[in-house]
Amino acid sequence: MTDELAEVKERLARSRDKFHTLTMALARALGEGIVLCSLDGKVVQANQAFQDMLGYNLKELHKKTCHDLTPAKWRPMEDELRLEQIMPRGWSEVYEKEYLKSDGTVFPVRTQAWLVREESGRPLYVLSIVRDISGEG
Repeated sequence: MTDELAEVKERLARSRDKFHTLTMALARALGEGIVLCSLDGKVVQANQAFQDMLGYNLKELHKKTCHDLTPAKWRPMEDELRLEQIMPRGWSEVYEKEYLKSDGTVFPVRTQAWLVREESGRPLYVLSIVRDISGEG
């Protein structure tokens, strides 16, 4: 039983490493923010573009949840998207919302989210790609 558990943990670690490498390469290519949150909303990982957008470093973001970073008026809509789109089908439509920067400034973004599952199909995280649209006319 211990060997089996160790093997599962090792496979999960390799899978996470591959996923991290892929998403961070994608983010660099796109120049957009990427944030990975646990199912309870805690920020697990974020690329440099996302950190720069919000003005937090990764250590600070690890102490935050998705709700902490989102103005209250957007939270019900995001909760609904999670229940009606992300959890049942594995992804959301592209949508617009706002984020809160570390200095309290609110700025608009366009985002889309995907459910990340482990090999067995069990949901693990929600991955979001985020574009700051404050400069768009």
